[in-house]
This record gives sequence, C-alpha cells and structure tokens, in this order.
Amino acid sequence: MMTDLPLDLSPFIGRDDLLATATGLLRRVRLLTLTGSGGAGKTRLALRIAAGLDRVHVADLAGLTDPDQLWAHLALALGIRHHGDPGPDVVAAHLVGRPGVLLLDGCDRLVPQAAAAATALLRAAPRLRILVTSRQRLGVDGEHTLTVPPLTDTDAARLFTELATAAGVNPAAFADRDRLARLCRHLDGLPLAVKLAAGRARTMSLTELTDRTGDRFGLLSPLERVVDLSYRMCTPDEQALWRAAAVFAGPFTAAAVRDVAGDRADALDGLVDKSVLTAATDTHPARFSMLDTLRDYGLQRLGDPRPARDRHRDHYRAYLAGAARTWFSTRELDVLAAVRQELPDILAAVDHSLATGAIVAARELLRDLVRTRAPFFWGFLDLTLTRLHRAADHPDPTDRDTVAALTAWIAATQGRDLLALTDGTGFAAAAGAVLLHADPAAVTTLDAVRDRHTGDGHMATMMWAIGTAFTDGPADAAAAHLYEAEQAGAPWAISWALWTGALATHRAGEAGRAGTLIERCLQMQRSMDDQWGQTWSIELAAWIIAARAADPAGATPGAVDPVGEARRAAWLLGAATARQQRLGVDLAGLRPFAAGRDRARRQITAVIGADAAAEQITAGRHAHTHAVRIALGEPISRRTSAPAGGGLTTREREIATLVADGLTSPQIAARLRISARTADTHIRNIGTKLGLPNRAAIAAWAVR
Repeated sequence: MMTDLPLDLSPFIGRDDLLATATGLLRRVRLLTLTGSGGAGKTRLALRIAAGLDRVHVADLAGLTDPDQLWAHLALALGIRHHGDPGPDVVAAHLVGRPGVLLLDGCDRLVPQAAAAATALLRAAPRLRILVTSRQRLGVDGEHTLTVPPLTDTDAARLFTELATAAGVNPAAFADRDRLARLCRHLDGLPLAVKLAAGRARTMSLTELTDRTGDRFGLLSPLERVVDLSYRMCTPDEQALWRAAAVFAGPFTAAAVRDVAGDRADALDGLVDKSVLTAATDTHPARFSMLDTLRDYGLQRLGDPRPARDRHRDHYRAYLAGAARTWFSTRELDVLAAVRQELPDILAAVDHSLATGAIVAARELLRDLVRTRAPFFWGFLDLTLTRLHRAADHPDPTDRDTVAALTAWIAATQGRDLLALTDGTGFAAAAGAVLLHADPAAVTTLDAVRDRHTGDGHMATMMWAIGTAFTDGPADAAAAHLYEAEQAGAPWAISWALWTGALATHRAGEAGRAGTLIERCLQMQRSMDDQWGQTWSIELAAWIIAARAADPAGATPGAVDPVGEARRAAWLLGAATARQQRLGVDLAGLRPFAAGRDRARRQITAVIGADAAAEQITAGRHAHTHAVRIALGEPISRRTSAPAGGGLTTREREIATLVADGLTSPQIAARLRISARTADTHIRNIGTKLGLPNRAAIAAWAVR
C-alpha cells in the first residue's frame, strides 16, 4: 500500500538545482540522506523528490521517542496489517521483491536505530531504495549524503514575498528591498523561519518584523529565535493553546483541543493564521497539526505537562467510551476509521496513564479500544496487547480481571493461549475459550451474557454463534446473530454474521447454502477492505469448496467438477495460510480451526492426491493477492497475447498502479495533479482495455 504524500501547494523556491541533483543521485544509489539544520527544509525537499518517483512509502519518525517501537511504527506507516510482533522480518517480507523508495523522515532522535533498520532492509530487499532526512548522517556503508543549506538572501526574500502576498498583504509593503534582505538574513534563510515571519506580515510592518527578530539573535539558535518570535507575537490565549496543543501526538480535532485547553480553544483560528497550526479542512471534522519543532517548543514552555496530559487522557477516555457504545450501528465503519485516526493519541494517553500510575484510566482506555473492534479491523492488535499485558499485571484490582480477560481474548485471536490470566468467566474469557478450544461450557456462558442492546452483547452473540457452530449446536444461533446485525445495520457485524452462518451450514452439510453465505460475506469484506475478515473467509471458503469436491452427489449432475474444486480449495488453503502469517495468526493454536483445516485437506487429498494438493497449496501461498477473486469464482485475466503493459498508455499504467496501492480517485487526482473526474475516466478506460469489471480487478492486474 502506498502512503499518501501530502498535497504541496506552497511556493518551492531556490531548490531546483538541489532537487535535480538529489533526484538523479537517488536513481543511482540505494541510500541517500538529506542533512541540514532544523527548519532548513529537508522534509519539504524529500517530499518533492518523492513526488517524482514511483511507489514511495513514507514513514514519519520525528515524533517517535521509544526506539523499541521503531519496527511497529514502520509497519503502521507501510500499511502492514499484522497482529503479531511486527519486527524486522515482517517489514522486510512486506518490502522484498518490491521496487520502490522508503522515505524515513525525521531520524534525528533515532540515528542508531534508523541506521540499523536501513541496513537490514537494504540487505533484505535488493530493489528497495531509502531516502532519509536527519540532522546528521546515519554513518552506514553505502550511504550518500547531501546537505540541504539555508536559502540565499534573494531566494528567502522571494519566498517571504510570495507567502505574504498570497496571504493578502499589499506587495508595496515590501518595497524596501534592503530591509527585506536584512530580515531574511536575521532569519538565517531557514524556510520555516521565513514562513512564520511571513504569517505575521498581515499585522506587522516590515520594520516591526525586522526589529522584533534582531533583539533575540544573541540568545537563541536560528530556529529557536523564529519560534520564540512567533510565540511572542501570539496573544496570551493563543500562547496557552499552543502549550496545551503540544501534548497531542498527532493531528487533533477542535473538540479534542477544547477538552485539553478549555475556553482558550477559541484561539485556534489565530494559531492557524500565524502558521503555528495547519488546518486540514478536507476531512470531517477538520483536523489540526503542528510541526514537531513547534510542538517541542510548546512542551518546553508548558512546564509541568501532567495537568494537560491528564486532560488529554480524559478526553480520549470519553471519546473511546462513546465509540464503544456506538460502533454497533450504521455508523460502524465511520467509527472504525475515526478510531484509526486517533490511534497515536490513544496510545500516548495509555502510556501516560501507565507511567503515572493511573492504572484504572489505562485499563478503561484499552478496554474501550478493544470494544470498538478497530484493532481487529486495522491490524494493530500487538500494540494493544503489549499495553494490556502491562495493565493486567499491575496489582491494582479495579477492572483488572476484565483487562486480563481482554488480553486473553486478543491473544486467542492470534492463536495464543493466555487464558490462565483469567478466572474463566465473562465474555472475553469465554470468547477466548471458544476460539481456542470450542469449549461447550464457554458457549453456555456467552449465551448467558448476551445483551441485545449493546455492542458487547452483539460480540457475545457472535462468539456464542461461532461456538455453537463448532460444537454442532442448534442452527438458530447463527440466525440470531444475523438478525441482530441486520437490525443494527452494522456492515462489519453483518459480514461476520454471514461468516458464522456459512460455518454453521457447512458443518451441517449444506454446502450450497454455505457457499452462498461465504460469497456474500467476502463481497462485503472486500468492499470494506477488511483484511482481517477476508483471511478467515478465505479459509472457510476453502473448507466449503473441499467438502463440495469430496461429496458432489447433492449437486446438479455435472455442476461440480470434483477435481477442479479440490484444486481450488487447496489453492485457497495456501492463500489463507499466507494471509494469516502476514497478520501474525497461528492457526495451529486455534483447535477448532486447525481441525477444520485438517478435515479439508483430507478431503482434497482424497480427490486429487497428496502431491497435487501440496502443489496447489504452495501456489496459493505465492499468489494469495488473488485469493478473494478465486474464492468468489471470478475470472482472472491471463491473456498471454496482451502486450506487457496491457495495451495501456504510460499514464494509464501509472493510475493502475495507484489503484493497486489503494488510492481513491480524489487521492490519485491530488497525486497526479489532475481532476478526480479525469482519474475516473482513466480508470474506466483501463477497465475497458483490459476487460476488467471494477477497481478490484484492475488492482489485481496491476499487482500481477
């Protein structure tokens, strides 16, 4: 998956030669580090370089303070949905064989760790190139370094003038070219400093700006002078808001900063005007972000950060509690997406709670994070599990059993048995027992704790229905599961209810009905991009197809090709295994699932033999990106007579690649500087030329 590059509309001045040099160098070398002082524009230049290259992944390391989380952070940035320990092997496996560029932005605090990571990835992925921004070089073999200097006085003056004019300042205000040059010299030609000063040109004359910078030069470093100048130009409320907003780990909403800063949140517009905050209004709600340099400055000015961090924590406690209450509804996918956006701050709030001994708060945050189901959908289970362990191990008894049970449940979804942490009662413990052992007693417990009016109650219904199917209980459990989900209109819940129905009918020997249900389930999961759900559905589809191949007697004569179906089932078993390994799931640890797989493999082997089964399983492991289409029986284009590019133009091939990377039409339009309508037209033309019905098919073609 390609990480979106920020849309860059600001003037790019005085860097054309450096851009050409860096771009040409990166095409020849595998590791290029852009060095320079803070505020020199390293990140801006790196993003410009990246915009002209294919298949760029961006990992922002500037805000990462814990070196132990480097690999997990890289996995998140690369879109790796892995529920185990996303270490070096997982990241390397994701990148191996893929041509492209990895941008490691802001390595200043993690130079040794970034150096080790770059070395490991370059060795593991021979087609990978790495672009680094840092105030110092990594110091590893094969590294090429390019210094990003400050702007010349002339270029700095041009940048200042263009930014200020764009903000509505009359160009006549800059008629004194000597004074303007002096101001730019005072700012040391640093693009960030120039940008901040230009932001104040709406309310201050050129002379005032020059005078206000001059009296600070002997005390502060170049960047600190500018940040201090910007701070002093803010009103007291704006300064207070700046300090409070510095506790956020990522972009935040107005509601979030209001809970942290109180009434001073009304100064938000002022900080945007002064270029302290950047507003992204193309999302709902709008989100605000702060440069790391400005965030660090705000934290230094904050003094004791604990009161602000406590308010930050309490905001996310309330936010997650609300998300946990409302996920089981038609807003389900919106809740999942919103929680994913807030993850950096949620985890920061958990870590603050653990560090300050606020164990009850930490447990509430983690409990409600799990209750939103976002970790399962987005693939950050291990990040959650690590913190759950820490919270569950704390001696404070309040809610400890609940968190221990959640820990056991999450571990069970990964094939790990941690049920010893719990007393064996309650929803989470019973759910873990169902997944690990299909324990009939756990099924009874889940039936007892169901509550049709809460999201947790529905999850109990889901696990009860799954457990009932695995223990060959009454068929109405799956029907109750589907009824609840459809009444709520929750698409993710509906997809899992269809999965449960497919499992129940499969175990009851109703292969036709099971096949219909799993196909509906997979179609929904594909439309939602639910990678976690697709993995289990591909597995179940393999079981259903294997059963149909082994006993085709119930089908219309000639409707089932036992050999063809057995080969397809084996291929899907291999694809499911590959998907599970990517997500950090050990199927062998889930006994009912392992038994289902063993039965399917025996059925396949009885039809086509062990050698043919093994061959197809291996093929499925290697080409698992096609698994959903294979499971749905959709055609895969294999037109050997087609030209290498599919008869597409260069621009069409470029757009097909972006579709495969998961970009929407507006995102493609922003990347290529075209309109969304033009992007849609290109996508339709690609489908017509290749004979492919939709974006998913185009993505599969591009991957091949």
